[in-house]
Amino acid sequence: RYYKFPSYLRRVAIMDAVGQVRSFVTRFEAWRSGDRKHLHAKPPRLTSSTKTFPSLYGSQCARINADASHAFIKVRQHNDWVWMGFRLKG
Repeated sequence: RYYKFPSYLRRVAIMDAVGQVRSFVTRFEAWRSGDRKHLHAKPPRLTSSTKTFPSLYGSQCARINADASHAFIKVRQHNDWVWMGFRLKG
């Protein structure tokens, strides 16, 4: 389904999911043991929405041209991974 999915993005997605589950387990165990701010507090929920974004490391998924006027980011477009350019301001 995700042909040629970059390994660094795959690792980021896996580690993010592991971190979310670890956090949930810690919060759930604390709730279960009675460590709550309010007596009738609801149990924590495991959500799939993390609102996290991967870092763009080195030349693997981000590049800046020689005069620093454009940045190129590797994105998935039309079932392939391509470099897309963006103008930089400032």
